[in-house]
Amino acid sequence: MNVSTLTAASGKTGTVPAPRELEEFYACAYPRLVATMTLLAGSRAEAEELAQEAFVRLIPRWVTVREYDDPEAWLRTTARRLATSRWRRAVVAARSLPMLAPRPGEAGPGTRGTTDVELDVDLARMLSGLSREHREVLVWHHALGLGVEEIARELGIAPGTVKSRLHRAREAARAAAQATAGNPGR
Repeated sequence: MNVSTLTAASGKTGTVPAPRELEEFYACAYPRLVATMTLLAGSRAEAEELAQEAFVRLIPRWVTVREYDDPEAWLRTTARRLATSRWRRAVVAARSLPMLAPRPGEAGPGTRGTTDVELDVDLARMLSGLSREHREVLVWHHALGLGVEEIARELGIAPGTVKSRLHRAREAARAAAQATAGNPGR
């Protein structure tokens, strides 16, 4: 998908083809955003959808966002908020699932596909076992290389909260790795 396709997908009437500057930004930022969202969402397909939707939302705001100190941070924040909305909808759906379960003797739905093969299975398993908040700070810090202050600014939380979440996320990841390795104690 390219920026011209995204411009058409934004549904804005009278939208002109994206300026060269936006196309260059897209070419540079899209792969990083997909990689980051893959770690956050656990699926490359979902990450691509989140990245595309974030760019669709960027197009009508490009004139303003390009003036920001870090336009890519706006993009990550938008994609993260989209992911959060999806997770919330999934939680609501999961709560409703028992009501939709087949009755005894009825056939149930088939099983879903496996984890995205491009994502390391152990990493995906470890990240999926963490809360959204812990997953966010780990991905932002280790995958993007952002510092505590930058993460705090992007997520709208205190730096101390970032440090606490990083510590707890690392502890949870370490415990999961030890359990997987078969030696749960240290």
